[in-house]
Amino acid sequence: MTSAQAVYFEQLSKLKYGYPLWDPEPQNGSVELQIGDVGIVFHGVFSRIFNAMRPEGDPLNVDGVPEGYLPLDLGRNPPKMERLNDLPPGPLCSHTITHIHASAEVSAGVAGHGASLDFRFRCSDKQGAILITKEAIDRNFLLPNNRIVQYIRRHYKSWYQFAIQDRGYAIGIDDIMFVSGWAKTADWAVAAFTQGGNSAELSFDGNFGKPASISASFSVSHEESPILQQNSGPRARREDVVAQDSNARNARYSGRHSAVSGHHRRDQCVFFHYYMVKPRVLRTPKVIRAAAGFHEPGRSPNNDSDNGSGSESTISSQSVDVKNIPWDQQPHNPVKLLLDYILEALTAFNLVQHSDAELAVASDRDVHTLMEGRASVGLEVILAEIRPHVYVDGSGLGTIHDYATSEGDHDKIQGILQEKLSQSTSPVAGSSENDETREEDLFSAEFLEWFPQSLHGENEKRNLTIE
Repeated sequence: MTSAQAVYFEQLSKLKYGYPLWDPEPQNGSVELQIGDVGIVFHGVFSRIFNAMRPEGDPLNVDGVPEGYLPLDLGRNPPKMERLNDLPPGPLCSHTITHIHASAEVSAGVAGHGASLDFRFRCSDKQGAILITKEAIDRNFLLPNNRIVQYIRRHYKSWYQFAIQDRGYAIGIDDIMFVSGWAKTADWAVAAFTQGGNSAELSFDGNFGKPASISASFSVSHEESPILQQNSGPRARREDVVAQDSNARNARYSGRHSAVSGHHRRDQCVFFHYYMVKPRVLRTPKVIRAAAGFHEPGRSPNNDSDNGSGSESTISSQSVDVKNIPWDQQPHNPVKLLLDYILEALTAFNLVQHSDAELAVASDRDVHTLMEGRASVGLEVILAEIRPHVYVDGSGLGTIHDYATSEGDHDKIQGILQEKLSQSTSPVAGSSENDETREEDLFSAEFLEWFPQSLHGENEKRNLTIE
């Protein structure tokens, strides 16, 4: 069964505000998420490893920094957008959820603290997700910046070494994220249908100062038992305090992160923008396939399903019992799929240029650009159809751009792949033995693996290790 946080990620990431966190509350008394944070997401919770834009000894780096650490310097006035009250209070819904009613106070955005709110929704598919906020959402994000990409290229190895050796994380390099923007609010409630949501109606009638209440009703028969999970917070509402000098220093790049209404601080990060990185290895994963979706099985924790923040429950249409459902999946991040696509292109590029390009960097904004106007289509289908060009710089770094390395190189790569395809007796992924190979399969990871070693040379095929 797909977990609620995986469904929530898949559904709300299509809104293009960044990574939607199932649990936006800062964990274990830590400082709220900030631009420059390097960390991971697990169980819908962001875990900071360190902050790459703050000096060593800063409160955000109390657990240390990588060896040889140099903070990222974007200058006095880095290109960024700071928008207070950018998104109005109320619901943000997936494309499968329709908002059908709101109380007059909420519609006007004037509900006071402790007020009872009323929303109703209808789900049109098996899965769907909702975020409801009592106050407006502030947004602050860096604009696309080559300095960030080059900084990641120079330092990602030390980040990974610090994470696994000094901090004890059991992760891969491509699990690490660099935060380039955030969206924050004060009080929130989230819900996700993990299955059987067709034609269901949901209602929210709760006080954000107490555990929120989201219920579901079903008027039609279902092939599978509908399951709705929810979460709300923050659990412990903290009153605002006068900022200390250290907090003022911390706000250099985070902007006005402590905008308040009444006594409530907007420190709950509901979305964040990010970059990810992945080095080229001996073989790239087999990921570009027509039938693939956003989700695939991930690691499962040994602890229970309580994340330690907010109230979390599950509602079944048949029993209406509240129960805990164990987390059994991590969401499959489409940025990872894009990284694998770039690495495939680097493999072909290296054959033509006799180069050793070895690294891919991509962001959630790259994914949003590729999926513009096609939110209902999986990224793997879009990559197969349009095959976006990959730019390779002089350092061997591959990123997505609107132009190829050169038209001549592109033609050479196509020629090599077609020649080798005609020599192979094995079918390409996505095709059958009786079907002609589709043009979009020419860059599939499966086919690149069939290249004979004489084309590569063993010295050109090497694993990138952390020294």
